[in-house]
Amino acid sequence: MKELLPYNKVAVRLETKVENVTGTTVNVTEKNGTAAEITGDSVICALGYRPNNPFVKLLNTSAKETYLLGDSRHVANIMQAIWDAYAVAKAI
Repeated sequence: MKELLPYNKVAVRLETKVENVTGTTVNVTEKNGTAAEITGDSVICALGYRPNNPFVKLLNTSAKETYLLGDSRHVANIMQAIWDAYAVAKAI
């Protein structure tokens, strides 16, 4: 999957802090302190090994639908996260 993201032109941002989400825009701060604005119709965040539901509250401030996937919903393995994403994508 890691190789498929760049192949499909999916931008991956590591060690990036989300400052806010407004509509289809995400304002971030990179590790080196550089501010950036990202626009798009989907945001996927990897936040660690424990569910981090307060981040969902930040995303819910936008008018977009928000879904919990993978470890943000419950800690499991990568296959469970892929199946979560599949189920959400199929339902949309």
